Order: sequence, then structure tokens, then C-alpha cells
Amino acid sequence: MSQSTQPHPSPVSDRWLGVHFAFAITLSAFLLFQVQPIIGKFILPWFGGSPAVWTTCMLFFQCLLFAGYAYAHASIRFLPRAAQMGLHIVLLVLAVALFSIAPDPAFKPSDSSDPTWRIIKLLSFAVGLPYFMLATTGPLVQAWFSRVFPGKSPYRLYSLSNMGSFAALLTYPFLFETIWGVQTQTFVWRVAFAMFAVVCAAIAYLSFRHSAQADGAREARAADPGSGITWFHPIAWVLLPAWASMVFLATTNHMCQDVAPIPFLWIVPLSLYLLTFIICFDHERWYLRRTTALLMLAAVVAVAGDSLFYFLRDGLEGIGFSHRMPYWQEVILLSTTMFLICMVCHGEIVRIRPHADHLTLFYMLVSLGGALGGVFVSLIAPRLWTDYYEWSLTIYGSLLLAIAVLLAASLKQMKGDAGAKGEAWKYALAALGAVGGLLLFRTWMSDPNRYIDQARNFYGVSQIAETDVGTPLHHRTMWHGGTAHGKQYVSDDIAKRRIPLAYYGEHTGISKAIHAFDAKASARVCTIGLGIGTTAAFARPGDSYRFYEINDEVIRQAETLFTHLSDCPAEKELVAGDARLMLEQELQQGGSHRFDLIAVDAFSGDSVPTHLITTEAMKLYVDHLADKNEGIICMNIKNRYIDLWPVVKGLAREHGLKLRRITAPQDSERLFYETDFALLTNNEAFLASTTDVMPTGVNLDKEVPLWRDDFNNLSQILK
Repeated sequence: MSQSTQPHPSPVSDRWLGVHFAFAITLSAFLLFQVQPIIGKFILPWFGGSPAVWTTCMLFFQCLLFAGYAYAHASIRFLPRAAQMGLHIVLLVLAVALFSIAPDPAFKPSDSSDPTWRIIKLLSFAVGLPYFMLATTGPLVQAWFSRVFPGKSPYRLYSLSNMGSFAALLTYPFLFETIWGVQTQTFVWRVAFAMFAVVCAAIAYLSFRHSAQADGAREARAADPGSGITWFHPIAWVLLPAWASMVFLATTNHMCQDVAPIPFLWIVPLSLYLLTFIICFDHERWYLRRTTALLMLAAVVAVAGDSLFYFLRDGLEGIGFSHRMPYWQEVILLSTTMFLICMVCHGEIVRIRPHADHLTLFYMLVSLGGALGGVFVSLIAPRLWTDYYEWSLTIYGSLLLAIAVLLAASLKQMKGDAGAKGEAWKYALAALGAVGGLLLFRTWMSDPNRYIDQARNFYGVSQIAETDVGTPLHHRTMWHGGTAHGKQYVSDDIAKRRIPLAYYGEHTGISKAIHAFDAKASARVCTIGLGIGTTAAFARPGDSYRFYEINDEVIRQAETLFTHLSDCPAEKELVAGDARLMLEQELQQGGSHRFDLIAVDAFSGDSVPTHLITTEAMKLYVDHLADKNEGIICMNIKNRYIDLWPVVKGLAREHGLKLRRITAPQDSERLFYETDFALLTNNEAFLASTTDVMPTGVNLDKEVPLWRDDFNNLSQILK
């Protein structure tokens, strides 16, 4: 039957069908990005609260996105329309009927081994099928759209889907997380997914009925040589998004580990990454090729120069130069540079995107590139290097990308234009010279002896620096990202080595809490967060000290490069694993440890393990005290970016404990840091002998809802 004899739906039905397409693709993208933080909030406490948990989740979701796009391509390419519709509806029904976001507690780790594959397996069982179905929606719905409306471009739907993702990203931490617990979030998400499944099934059916009208148009397009692709196109469709993904993830790691470990900072690069998709795929006119590439080149050179000052700070200080831009300026520079690089990558993809006939292949290869970038940053780089060198790789590589794009833009104008040819070579030589000069300068200035030990694993980069060699202040410092986790004098004198430094000076809250038990012949002390083991410096013969540490590399460095543990005269035990999980298991299996003091020192770093400061965690600590009326729970709440005091006040009130807050100033000459400890106790003798030393310039009266495992929100306590 010819196209002219096909029944044609009314403009109203066309309009409503188009609305259904737009609604389905927006809702699917919204749910796609909502489920990621929901499942992340479930499992983050199980795996120590490390940023690597989120990175591993991102890797899983990128790979499953590729699987969904591959399914869409295979379905469109190889299945008859009726089979496409039937298979997709069956999978939607199964996804609604069988899945449960709440993960099985059997996946909780029992040791400190690398949990990457355990997390991936957990995610597969918990959200694998529904996420897969959501991932198929983008390319599949666009393919159906191009069949029903052969004269309209489906690519704007892709921009619309990214707007849905963008909305989910911004509303979760600042709206949904603030009003609902994770159980309610899960229920609402499941209801929304069921609604999506109904709409998507309806679209599949309606598309099947309407798409026959487009047969004539599709046959005409098949003869159009412009709809074909060459060998170059698939390679570019993979490599460009792979590079953008690497830049995005490497920038996120660098900003959140080395620049400013601020909660929610990861939202900035992810939002900008999505924004480049929205802009570029809305219309190709928004990508100004030469202008964007020039701006990218300038930004990358600026970042490369600033990164040299960071990596070479010791050498530069040695020649009298010690400048480092404020962190907020650096965040702006890094974010702008990442945005421009991704704009170039995605803009170039849009320039060479195929006709709608190859739409699903195009999206499949683009998602493959994104997944490969994630695999490199999340799996390969941590095993290849001991630092975040992928950051330097992406920056210097992006200089070469800028050269290539500017050359391509200039070569396009070269036909009989000698000036354009000269301009192209000028770009090439200038950028190559910048790359070579920066690399040579970095090699010349780098100090290979800056760290005496450096290691990288799932939990980040741990570095040991040795400074003031040959002076009375000769000491070593453990760094994790941009946070110091302890200092110790290097000396043959054991008494000097056992002087507590950094956060543990004699006027600090932890020092006062430990000395509260001096009258006891044997004190039992628990430390959550080993660091270099400084609390062992307070130990006496007859005491018992038990340490919990999730990072194997921190344990190795504390035992081999510092002496607090080996110098400790008390009985000591070191437990490898997440402290909360270990304490829960030990309480169930052997009962309370009957500690006199529990020191929780895990909140000063780049991430806040919220599972250690909820009401359920506090009950666990109280259960492990020898006497609720005598024991002390000491929390290091010093943090540059969040205010944990309102949370601690709520926990003390809920569990019937009194509070003391003790701050101590920095003393650089004695290697003491500024500290802020909260002490929760009903020990009347300690309370009577200890007075609050409150910080200035902060709101001490602020209140927040009680933190639970099910409900806690960092946005409420940002400074």
C-alpha cells in the first residue's frame, strides 16, 4: 500500500503523541539520575563512605547505559516492529514486578578488601533491570519518533532527556533528600517508574500503529548518500565522548580530593557535563567551533600552568615563589575548562552525527565511549598509578585536542587561502610549544623525593611527607588528598616520638577525654579512624587500645613509617574494615567491648561518612561502653566546610547524654593543628572538671532534624 493510501492521524493526535514522546523521554532521564543517589545513599555506609563508592556506581551506570543503548540498536536493527514492541513491553512488566531498590544486606562487606566488584554485583541485583530499561528509552524512543515523524529531527529529544537528568541532579540533594527518608524516596521512585512503564508501553504500541506511514519516506532516505557513514565516524563517536568522560571524572576527582573537599562539589562538574549535551544537541548552531576551541586552548593552558604550581609547590617555594590561587577561583577555572573541553567533544560529535537511520548506532557508540572513559578512570588508573595522574593526562591531551580542532577549522577554509593555512600552522606550533614547554618545566622542577611513600587504592591516595630534616622539628606527615591525618617526630628518642602532635595536643578534647581515666589502672579505648595511630601515644601499660581502619594502605603506612603503634606499651588490637560494620558484628557475636572511651575521628577529610554519626550509630557506641554513666564518646568535628555541631546536639539529646565542646588553637611551633572536639557523656566528674571552649563566629544555636540512617542531609549543615 502506498503512503498516500495510509490513514493519517489528525494534527491533534500527532501533537498528543509528540507530547507522550517528550514526557516519556524526560521522565526516564529524570528517574535514571534519581535512582543513582538513592541507591548510593543505601550502600555508601556499607563501604565506608568513600568517594570511590560513588565513582564505582558511576562506572556501573555508564556500562549499563551502554548495554541499554546496544539493546536499542539491536532491537531497531534486527527485530520486526511487532517483536520490538512485544519484547519491550514484556521487559517493562518484569522490571516493574521484580525489582527492589533496597539492596540485600548479604552484600555488606566482612573485611577491608577492595569492594569494587561487590558493589557492581550488588547494583546489578538491586537496580539492574529497571536502570537498563530506563537506559534503552533515549535511543529507542527517538528511533520510534523518527519513524512516526519522518520529517522531524529526533535529536532535540536527546537534549530534552538531558534536561530531565539535569533536573534530577539538582533536585535530589536540595529538595527530595531534605524532605523524605530513603525508604520514602524508594517508594515514590517505584511509583514513578511504574507510571513510566505504562507510558512507555503505550508509546511502543502507538508507534507500532503509526510508523507504517513512514515507510515511503524511509525508502527515499535509504537512497540518500548523505545518510551513510564512513570508517571515521564510528571511531570519532567513541573517542570524543570517551575523552569527555575522562575529563569529567578526572576533574571531579581532582577537585574533590586535592582542591576543595566540599560536600556536593561533585554536582558542579556533573551538571556542566550534562549541560554540554543539552546545548550541543539542542541545535548545532550553539557550538561555535573556532571560538569554543580557542577559549578551550586558553583555559587548558591556564589550568596546566596552575597545576604546575600545585605539583611543584615545594620546588617553587625553594626559589622564593609560593603563590596558590584561592580554592573558589580554582574551582571556577577547573569547571570552566572542563565545560569547554566537553563542549568541544560533544560539539564535534553533533557536527558529524548521522541521519536518523543510524541513530541507535550513534547513541550506542557514544555511550560506549562514555563507559570506556569511566573504566579508565575508575578501574585502570588506580591500578596503573599511585596518584591522580589521569588528571595531568587529560589536561595535556586536551591541548592536543584543541590543536586538532583549530587545524580542522582552519583547513576547511584553506581552499586558495594562504592566510588560513598560515593561521593553522601558527595554532599548531604555539600549542605544541606550550605542551612541550610545560612538560619540560614540570620535569625540571619536580621533586621525586617530596614523598617518602605514596599509595593509591579504592579509598584514595595516601602520601607520607618528611619535612624539617636535620632540625629539632624533623617529622613525618600522613596526607590523604588535601587533609593531614597525623604528624610524628622522627627521632631516636622514644619519649619525643610519643609526643602527640597535630590534632592531639594537651589542650584538645581528645587529650582531656583520655586523661579522664588516668585514675583507672586499666582504661579501654576505641579509636575509629587509625590515621598514624596517634591515640596510642596516650597509652599506659595495662591499658587496652582497639583501632578500626578501613584503608589497608593507611594501616601499612602507620605500621611501617610511623612508630606510635610499635612504641605503644598497652595491649593493642587493629581491626581492618568499616568500624560500624565491625562493631555491629562484634556486638552480635560477642557482646559489648565495654570501652571507657570511644574516639570517632573520621570527619575531617574529603568525605563525611554519615553512617558514623546517625542515631543508630550512636546507640551502637553507647552499647559498647562499659558504663553509660561513666564512658565518653569523643568526636572530632573539625571540618572546613560543614558544621557537625547541630547533628551532635541532636544525638546527645536523643540518647540522654550531656555535651562538652572543646576547641584548641593552632600552634605551628609545636606542630599542633586547630581542633574542635565534641564530647558526649554522663560522667559527672569529667563534666564538673571540664568547661566548654566554644568557637567564635559560628551559629551555636542552629538545629537540624535528628540524623538517622534513613534520613540525613549534608546541605543543611554547610558552612
